[in-house]
Amino acid sequence: MHRHYQKKYQTSLLGFILSMLFVCYPGEAIAQENSNSYHQILNEKFETNVREIIASTDAILGLVIKDLHTGETFSHNGDLLFTQASVIKLQILLELFQQANQGKFSLDDLMTVEQENIVGGSGILQNLTPGKVQMSIRDVAILMIVESDNTATNMIIDLVGMENVNGTLKKLGFTQTKLQRKMMDTAAWVADRENISTPNETARLIEMIYNGKVLDRESCDEILQILSIPKGGSIRAQLPAGTKVAHKTGGVGGVINDAGIIYLKNRPFIVTAMVNWLADREAAREAISEISLTAYSYYDRLANSNSYGHKK
Repeated sequence: MHRHYQKKYQTSLLGFILSMLFVCYPGEAIAQENSNSYHQILNEKFETNVREIIASTDAILGLVIKDLHTGETFSHNGDLLFTQASVIKLQILLELFQQANQGKFSLDDLMTVEQENIVGGSGILQNLTPGKVQMSIRDVAILMIVESDNTATNMIIDLVGMENVNGTLKKLGFTQTKLQRKMMDTAAWVADRENISTPNETARLIEMIYNGKVLDRESCDEILQILSIPKGGSIRAQLPAGTKVAHKTGGVGGVINDAGIIYLKNRPFIVTAMVNWLADREAAREAISEISLTAYSYYDRLANSNSYGHKK
């Protein structure tokens, strides 16, 4: 074959092959385009629904919702400072594990509940006999998280040191999160000395724990396991039965908070909700639970549908 015609033939053949590929597989490109468009529309509907729930409350609500699969984030008042109530116990737990890793103590070491440790509010330890009850540091920490036990919390604060909690947070870049008082300190309340953070910083800390970026993987996994022990709270209230949630709740007068990870299969996501200046506690709890359910429904459709919204 003459080289001129051979080259022309090869060019034509390549063009034919490419055109046939396009003819045979146009659906993939169209499906991808549709998928992107559908996702944008769904995301707009999702954010509109969440904003309507926020607007229905009489309080100031801060919120971060983050898809741990894609990094997609919704934030409302994300950098506003909020009173943490018992959500600050998450940061205390982090410092406890860090010091255990440093060899300052073992989580299996025993602690004794003394009279000077006992404070009111939530928890069972205040009702036990001082000087007679011993349990491991790990078990005291579990009570701090699961029962939100204030006596247990103050025992852990005494063990690790308030200044060390704040020092670690600062080193990690959490400049707005501060532990400034022990539990049930009424003098601190009068002085406006609150334990504070922002939705963005708390969400970022939870994400770092999830990704094993603050301590070794084993320690982060144990922290998440403790946070996953079933308990009450607003985030999980309306979710399908059996949904795993690793979270910490918090509530005092005028304040309802809940922050953690919802382990939706193939699409885990963070919800960090902080509500201050509220007049109706039940309305605030319902708002957080409705937001969590709305996010669950949104991510569930994304995780379990094809490019045209055909769900499994």
